[in-house]
Amino acid sequence: MGLLQGAVLYGLYQSNTLNLWPATEPQWFGPLLMLAVFLPLLGISAWGRMTSRGWLKWMAVAAGIVAALAWYDLWRMNPLGEGWRVTQGPSRFPSLNAWVFMSAGLFMAHALVLASAHDGRRVASYATCFDQAWKLGIQHFFSALFVGALWLMLYLGASLFGLIGLGFLQELLRKSWFNLPVSTFALAWALHLTDVKPEIVRGIRGLVLVLLSWILPVVAALAAGFLLSLPFTGLGPLWATRHATSVLMITAAALVVLINTAFQNGERSEQVNRAVRSCARLGCLLLLPLVGLAVYALGLRVAQHGWSVDRIIVCACQLVAACYALGYAWAAVSRTGAWLGPIAWVNVRVTWVMLATLLALFSPVADPSRLAVADQLDRLRDGRITADQLDYRYLRFETGRHGLEALRLLAEGRVGGAQAASAARGAQRALQMKRYEVASERESRSDLTMDAKAVRTNIKAVWPQGAQLPETFVQTAWHLESRQGAYGSDIPSCLRKLEASCEAVLLQMDDDPALEILIIQRLPQSVAVLFDQSADQSWQVAATLPSHLASCEDHVERLREGRFDLVAPRYKDLKLGDLRVPLLRDGVLGRDADGALPAGCR
Repeated sequence: MGLLQGAVLYGLYQSNTLNLWPATEPQWFGPLLMLAVFLPLLGISAWGRMTSRGWLKWMAVAAGIVAALAWYDLWRMNPLGEGWRVTQGPSRFPSLNAWVFMSAGLFMAHALVLASAHDGRRVASYATCFDQAWKLGIQHFFSALFVGALWLMLYLGASLFGLIGLGFLQELLRKSWFNLPVSTFALAWALHLTDVKPEIVRGIRGLVLVLLSWILPVVAALAAGFLLSLPFTGLGPLWATRHATSVLMITAAALVVLINTAFQNGERSEQVNRAVRSCARLGCLLLLPLVGLAVYALGLRVAQHGWSVDRIIVCACQLVAACYALGYAWAAVSRTGAWLGPIAWVNVRVTWVMLATLLALFSPVADPSRLAVADQLDRLRDGRITADQLDYRYLRFETGRHGLEALRLLAEGRVGGAQAASAARGAQRALQMKRYEVASERESRSDLTMDAKAVRTNIKAVWPQGAQLPETFVQTAWHLESRQGAYGSDIPSCLRKLEASCEAVLLQMDDDPALEILIIQRLPQSVAVLFDQSADQSWQVAATLPSHLASCEDHVERLREGRFDLVAPRYKDLKLGDLRVPLLRDGVLGRDADGALPAGCR
């Protein structure tokens, strides 16, 4: 099965490389790729642990779910139809979210199926579910470790042969027809070895759980101290971090995991140290306020800016976290049965809640893209935001088919109410933007609404006191690709993006009468950039200054108050004929806007 998986993956790789079918049909290629990755792993893991009929039924169900969700993921990402097809071709690969969440969902479902097969009943005991889940996790972790170690040794062998001038093994390791089947075969072999030696897995699991359970008192104490400090500090510092929700959710998830390392399968409570047992009960009670704060933080963000894809996914995670918090609080106060006994019941039920939530998120039922787009249009229609505040760029590049359909409706004036005319202009500009951008490029693109007013808003102060920025500077379209392409990351974010801030200092750095402008930015990174006007009166980047100039408050204060001197450079520039060559001074490049290579230079 491992070799067959490698052969199929090699065929798909060649199809993508040579642009042959099924790569020419993304709606076929994506599901086939996901099936080739996930289905053999499930089949190998379940082989011999289920009846033949049960194995076939589970493989058929898993294949149907994976193929359907992968198809829909590609459908919502790729806007099909005349005039809407992206110029570089539709994406052939399912989204990262689909890979991550589908892996998690298949892991949980597979553990439940194997536990059911082991007990011979539809709903297995919690102890069996616990054993199967941990066994699967440790199997796959050490199998991946085995594959990595194998490749390390193969590269070592290639280096040994290379020492004596034999490079055949190095060439072989570069061939996809070799490395793909070898990797999948090694992974299948490792899964087989860990499956037939269950005592090895059980011993590793016991050691890992005991070690992790002793981290529980530390995390419980930290979480309790944090919550006890809130009445004295207030929620202001928490919201000021702008990532309170993620930190709170991660803390809650860590508590859930660590509580389960102490609880284990619920049958060894008498062997758990008393201090660990007390901290586990405390941790169960701490989950409610932590999750409650996270829900409140997300609610504030949604009230301000509406729903987005990320916020909807976080909301789904909070739904699961709330189920854990309520169930574990019940287990903490329950005095019936064994220590924290209800946790077993809660864990199994919440697993089903997670599976249902994942199916909803990656199907039309609760597609985050569809819900986010609908919310943004509702906010515009209800007057909660203006047409200028609508994030057209987000609709164009982040929400796939649903966002493009919304832009089409906006451009035709069919949505927006009183704001329809303004929204139509913004939508038309968005639809004229480049048809396809990868994520790393999207982050550096400008906001559609970035203009002179936005630049003035971002520049919080101009020094010396009472000075004004030249109108030609703020009118310069720093956010355009032509500007960014010329100067890369030199242009501060406050000139290119909304909701950024910086300060400006007007200086006399050269001999001409016009002033230069020093832009100082602290966040998201410390930068200091000097701008000057060229002969055609356009503003250009003249030089970048050391980042510590922006991060040191004493330096910035001296610039604000004019407590500085101008000194001649230690080294003069070179002049080679008509070419002036500025030197690299202390790692910072001074630019010469008039410098150009003379004719004949190669």
